[in-house]
Amino acid sequence: MKKVIFLLISIFMLSSCEENKENTIVIGFVSWEENIALANIAKIALEEEGFTVKFKYADIDPIFSRLLPRKKIDVFMDAWLPVTHQKYVDEYKDHFEIIGTNFKSAKTGLVVPAYVNLHSITELNQEKAKFKRKITGIDIGAGIMQSAEKAITTYELEFELIPSTNFAMDTALKKAINQQEWIVITGWMPNSMFAEHELKFLEDPESVFGEEEQIKTIVRKDFKNDFPKATEILKKIQLNDEEMSSLLKEIKEAKHDFEGAETWAKKNKSLIKKWTL
Repeated sequence: MKKVIFLLISIFMLSSCEENKENTIVIGFVSWEENIALANIAKIALEEEGFTVKFKYADIDPIFSRLLPRKKIDVFMDAWLPVTHQKYVDEYKDHFEIIGTNFKSAKTGLVVPAYVNLHSITELNQEKAKFKRKITGIDIGAGIMQSAEKAITTYELEFELIPSTNFAMDTALKKAINQQEWIVITGWMPNSMFAEHELKFLEDPESVFGEEEQIKTIVRKDFKNDFPKATEILKKIQLNDEEMSSLLKEIKEAKHDFEGAETWAKKNKSLIKKWTL
């Protein structure tokens, strides 16, 4: 009798594990501020509807080239189009689908503190010594870094693009501003640094960085068939400028990213409900 009970318990536990596995969604995660925000808020919305959500950290190139094609991740919330990540879309479009736009007014470019009395990328060479001939960037595989390399060629800039991380770039920016030094970085919106500092995009007359971009939600092939309900939730996740800014602020001020997202979600219950209906 004990063996039968043990067997029944084992079968129940096994089936529960299988059920949980089938109900688990893996979101690709890059350490960019807006991606942290979008991934965490998607996790909250999906888990409210009974899904288990896990994050898989990677750089942008592996997300498109290895993780999506091999179905190691299900969702990526931070595809910038039609410029920044278009290269990856063109190359790996057979492995994923775009299911929605979660933020419409995104922008990338070269950014300087407001006290820098230049207005265009075309003027950078005139003051290259003040910038120490450096453009401070982020991780090498990021689309904005490819655009920055193109800008150096297009505008014949006598500058070197220095790769770093989002955190390192932010730190360098703060240090330069505190000392009123000149610095040029690879910048983008949405980003909380525009709320923390007085910054400006340099004009880009050749449109190397493109005009306004949109942040797309993409899923692996067959995800819509495997998770129809989750697909509908993810499609509905959209933030305007004010909502995104407040979300970034909550996360940055919180001790942990998810705690900040939870605080924001509690203040925006009607929006979460709208996504999950």
